[in-house]
Amino acid sequence: MAGILLILASCNSKKQQVVRLYGEAQGSTYSVIYVDNEKRDFQTSIDSLLKVIDKSMSTYDSTSIISAVNNGGDVTLDDHFLKVWTKSVEIFEKSAGVFDVTIAPLVNAWGFGYKQGMERLDSTT
Repeated sequence: MAGILLILASCNSKKQQVVRLYGEAQGSTYSVIYVDNEKRDFQTSIDSLLKVIDKSMSTYDSTSIISAVNNGGDVTLDDHFLKVWTKSVEIFEKSAGVFDVTIAPLVNAWGFGYKQGMERLDSTT
């Protein structure tokens, strides 16, 4: 009986595999760490999803939807943009205006925004 329990226990005690993925998105870097005993690699899926999000809402991409909106361009909003915008308006209203998604002009005035060409401003200049 003890032998059967030992065999069953060893079947369920596969060594857990820690997977670490790294990449770039939104003008920065990301890391994802997860445990997967099947040794699956989700790097391509994660990168694909983040590229879609970047094309929608990255201010680091001059061709993104949010860049077109910020420049007053004629653009069709995608589901990602609309979902974030809707939630932003909801939080703005619930916070009595404390959270303001339209804060970019103030951020730029303080020197944390962008120069022409979407380059990050250096606070020492």
